[in-house]
Amino acid sequence: MKKPRNVIGFAILVIILLGTLWGGIVESNAPQPLSAANMTEKQRSDNDKNVLMKYLKEYDVEKIDVDYKYDSITLHIKAKSSDQYVSDKAAKIKRDARDILEERRAELTLEKDSHKYMIIVIGKDGHVIK
Repeated sequence: MKKPRNVIGFAILVIILLGTLWGGIVESNAPQPLSAANMTEKQRSDNDKNVLMKYLKEYDVEKIDVDYKYDSITLHIKAKSSDQYVSDKAAKIKRDARDILEERRAELTLEKDSHKYMIIVIGKDGHVIK
């Protein structure tokens, strides 16, 4: 009678070990947030610019400035502020940039929630596009 009890105990132990191993594998594949602890402000800024630029390519963004002191992100686009429908384009860029801040948080070094950052779009003539 002892053999079935040992087999059941051994089976439970194997299931627990496999579950623990599987949980560790799944957890290790999850994206880990990038730590800004050992980075200079320039390194942080370069990283965040590269991530944003990678996902905003389609909008002809020429340059991105990230200012951690004032919690702002400035996007410089190739269109002039006087171009037709540029304000609609700027609104879409802002929405998509905010989505990137939300969805790609693990790749960014931003310390605050995405809605706390002011996103500014500037045309190639230097004027802010509302």
